[in-house]
Amino acid sequence: MTALSDEKLPLYSAAATSSLLPPQPTATPDDVRDFIAGLLVLTRDPPLQHARETASKWKLGTGRELNAYPPGVYADIFGSEDAWMVYRETQLFIRGREKGKNTRKDRLRKCWLSMRPLQVEDADNSDRGLSYRYCDH
Repeated sequence: MTALSDEKLPLYSAAATSSLLPPQPTATPDDVRDFIAGLLVLTRDPPLQHARETASKWKLGTGRELNAYPPGVYADIFGSEDAWMVYRETQLFIRGREKGKNTRKDRLRKCWLSMRPLQVEDADNSDRGLSYRYCDH
């Protein structure tokens, strides 16, 4: 039985790739590099060494910058050949995750707006209270 070199080992297991999360805004550069390398392996399937080398070009930025930098800054960081790939994949991944969150927020907002106060009278018609119809979404 021969030992596998790092070159042949996957960066993330199948379970880990399904749980890949974008870095938090305060994530360290190391966290961002790990995310970039994992995302590239997951979405573009480059050689592992290339994914690591590409991600290693991210030196100082936090998770906030990963989402905020324009394409030109990515070109300065990663070079013209890799920049488009890193920019495209990170933005698609992050925006896709945000869209999923916004869908949930939209459902909650719709729920909240659908709550309508209903006037309810007591048996003796003396006190009036409010009752709410809750969302059934």
